[in-house]
Amino acid sequence: MGFNNFIPSVWSSLLLSHLDNALVARQFFNREWEGDISDHGDKVRINQIGKINIFPYQRGGTLPEPQELDGIQQELEIDFARAFNFKIDDIDNAQSKPKLMSSAMERSAFDLASEIEAWLFQKLIDDVAPENVISTAITDADGVYVLLTRLRTMLAVANIPVQGRLAALPPSLVELVLQDPRFVKSGGINAENRLENGIIARAAGFGILEVNTIPGNNRIIAGHSVAATMAEQISKTEAYRVEKGFSDGLKGLYLAGARVTRPKGVAIANFTL
Repeated sequence: MGFNNFIPSVWSSLLLSHLDNALVARQFFNREWEGDISDHGDKVRINQIGKINIFPYQRGGTLPEPQELDGIQQELEIDFARAFNFKIDDIDNAQSKPKLMSSAMERSAFDLASEIEAWLFQKLIDDVAPENVISTAITDADGVYVLLTRLRTMLAVANIPVQGRLAALPPSLVELVLQDPRFVKSGGINAENRLENGIIARAAGFGILEVNTIPGNNRIIAGHSVAATMAEQISKTEAYRVEKGFSDGLKGLYLAGARVTRPKGVAIANFTL
């Protein structure tokens, strides 16, 4: 057997690390959940604090009794499951060579990421508040900028924080906006942010992300991570001996769930060119 010293956590953490670098859509989601994920169909809890009372105060005045905070709890179903299963000559040998391990997991993450991205964006599309969806035809960067300002207004009305607002654009629109001076190009953005967040420009208060996984590629999706939650986990990673051959196999299971908790914290513009 080639996997006497197989360490599942090493392979799992490598896959999640590569997914961190590959997934743009994940930035629209927070991780404020509780619970363990072990199988498809599991549910985890999302904890949120209710409204906090704010009151006027004058010097020398007394404070009212402290408020009992209301906990708002929602459930998040783990409804996305994808598996991988590939051969590798010698798993123990691969574990001793970080570059080989990383290469295998990077390729798995790359192939998995596009499916996860499309699924996450579809969650935002399905759960957005109907009044936060607009449709129009555009022909140039002016039209894109106008759409972004309208999406900005929707988020502002919903009291969504200014810091951290994002807008995902398909390549067809990015080609237009990067030629327009109203969009601050990536050269003016901190290099670390470009690398970690994939932000290629800024406009109308949004960090602009270029993505090719928005269903239909005919939408701008704007939002903030306070509006949606996701949970993910590599629940199983197993090494085994391939029955017909002289190599080892590695299989694993990725599980995830996502939910929009503040539908007015997402704004979408459908467009035609």
